[in-house]
Amino acid sequence: MKKVFGFVRYSILTDNRNKKKWNISKHLTYEQLKENLFARERLEQRGFLFENFTLPSMESNLRDWCDLRLIVFTSESLPDWHLKFLNSLKEKYSFIEIHLLGTQTDCLNLAANKIIEESVEPGEVYGTFRIDDDDAISNTYIDSLKRYLEHNFAGMAITFPKGYSAFFDFEKNIITTYGETYVPMNAQGLCLISKKEMSFKHVFDLKSGGHRNTDKIIPVILLSQRHSYLRILHDNASMYFNKNTMQQSIRTRSKMHAKVSSSQILDDINIASDLIQAESEAINISRYHRFKRLIYRVWQILKTKR
Repeated sequence: MKKVFGFVRYSILTDNRNKKKWNISKHLTYEQLKENLFARERLEQRGFLFENFTLPSMESNLRDWCDLRLIVFTSESLPDWHLKFLNSLKEKYSFIEIHLLGTQTDCLNLAANKIIEESVEPGEVYGTFRIDDDDAISNTYIDSLKRYLEHNFAGMAITFPKGYSAFFDFEKNIITTYGETYVPMNAQGLCLISKKEMSFKHVFDLKSGGHRNTDKIIPVILLSQRHSYLRILHDNASMYFNKNTMQQSIRTRSKMHAKVSSSQILDDINIASDLIQAESEAINISRYHRFKRLIYRVWQILKTKR
């Protein structure tokens, strides 16, 4: 049986006093970051998305030929009430494993390496992929990996550029805006095929320069035949932190490259139909703001190339 591990970072508190890695941590002190990360409203929203998007999509990928495990890395400081919620999900989804981490920056890598060391035999080929706690993978994601879980592909990564991006409105409790996304080396579903004897043992080992630079580190297989993921955008996402309404609108629109129907998304992603509007709302941006959006995208490209 082939082994595949999905890695999720779920509200991990990392000490940002020495290195401010994430967008949100660049603007907050350590105490502010902790307060923001574990705010009840935020955790309730994350829990809702995780339970209604991430987990059903994982369940739709269970196969007889694959030992699929979802490794949830979370903080040992996570409030007890929410840790209890996560543990309750294990009763419904047996493929979940929860691992508590400290605040040191290398905690996740050490924990991931330990899991691989204890779970994989010498010389055995396996896959590790990353998925955010508010995103989903397609119903056929694991089938796309099957042919590559072989020795000839060990040491290579697989990227799934084509997927969907959608904005979830917590006031309406529904996806209101959505579209097709095409981004090579995107984080959603990025997979590493490996053996534990290799230098890169899991997908988060490919952290030099961020996931967008994966092809500069190891060979990458690009699979764009199908829509392979659903990226959920929402007000509490790190990418929107400290942004005004127009900046948020520009960022949302920049993730959606073509129109799609709700039925397309429902065919590809295992989510409840009452969680998405039948028609996507338009994002209205004036000519001036379209120009600002163009400048913003150019700035993003130049920033990536630095």
